[in-house]
Amino acid sequence: MNKRHKIVSQTVRTIVVWTIALICAVPLYYVVISSFKTPIDMIKHPLQLPTQWLWNNYIDAFADGTIIQAFINTIIVTAV
Repeated sequence: MNKRHKIVSQTVRTIVVWTIALICAVPLYYVVISSFKTPIDMIKHPLQLPTQWLWNNYIDAFADGTIIQAFINTIIVTAV
């Protein structure tokens, strides 16, 4: 394999890897950022950072205790 072919091949692989990484990262970014927003903020600015950061969603999720049970179920299913 000559040097030019090797550089082109490496560039194509790099572009493919970065494309796959973005495809995986964008939904994760959206979920995390949305978890700190109000519903109105999510509708108005879906991909932007929140105008005000709210922790209430996390407080509510842990307050009722169902998320803890969900974590336990996930650990059990993963272990089995």
